[in-house]
Amino acid sequence: MDFLAESFNQKAVYWGSPTTDGFGKLSFADPIEIDVRWEDRNELYVNATGKESVSKSVVYSNSQDFENDGYMYLGELSDLSTAQKSNPQSISTAWSIKAHYKKPDIGGNVYFRKVWL
Repeated sequence: MDFLAESFNQKAVYWGSPTTDGFGKLSFADPIEIDVRWEDRNELYVNATGKESVSKSVVYSNSQDFENDGYMYLGELSDLSTAQKSNPQSISTAWSIKAHYKKPDIGGNVYFRKVWL
């Protein structure tokens, strides 16, 4: 999978799925910067409820697991203000994760992940 690792030559910021504070306000975990391949293209996918939808972007990574309703931003953490880091919804170019997929390599040691935004 070395050739795949080399293809993850872009940086993105990822926030896990938010939690609510009980009063309707969302709270996000601290964002992390990851290596990705980000493609702005439409692709048909099936979401967690079985409904077909069309993506805005497709993101590939092998860095970690992702969660539906988490957010991704194409860029680096250093591009963001403190307020933006605590709330990705304040960033016009951060997108919600609608579906994700995880597949192991043939040896079962490295996982390939695909995310639909």
